[in-house]
Amino acid sequence: MIEDNGTKVIDGAEVTTFRSTDSGQGFLVKCDGLTLYHPGDHAWFAKEDEGLFKQEVDFIAERVTGVDIAFLPVTGCPSRWSKDNIVAGFRYSLEKLKPVQVYPMHAMQREYVLKEFAELVDVAKSGCQIVCSENRGDNYTYSKNMVASK
Repeated sequence: MIEDNGTKVIDGAEVTTFRSTDSGQGFLVKCDGLTLYHPGDHAWFAKEDEGLFKQEVDFIAERVTGVDIAFLPVTGCPSRWSKDNIVAGFRYSLEKLKPVQVYPMHAMQREYVLKEFAELVDVAKSGCQIVCSENRGDNYTYSKNMVASK
């Protein structure tokens, strides 16, 4: 277990945690020359999440010059999320973390939402590559800054 906003090296991988706006933690992992960002359930779901959301994204952004691969949520808990807020948080994460590749996630078994969301956010303007799953269980291989689906 790593405390919130803590860093630990595990088998050569440097893992930094941060608090989630929902439950659990998000992670920044540096390993084998790659920097991966997986926020778990950390998203700007509702107006009241803005402060913590930005604080934790900024915490990570201060520790990297960019992220190779970022996984970013596109939906949240149905009872308390707003599409406008999720879009704003997605854009904020792109701006602050400067990922090379983005994998939208948490579509709640509705993979078509991933591509729709990428278009809504207009990820292309950020200069990063967007990789959207089309089917549940899609697999990808990352090599030399390129992604191939299996």
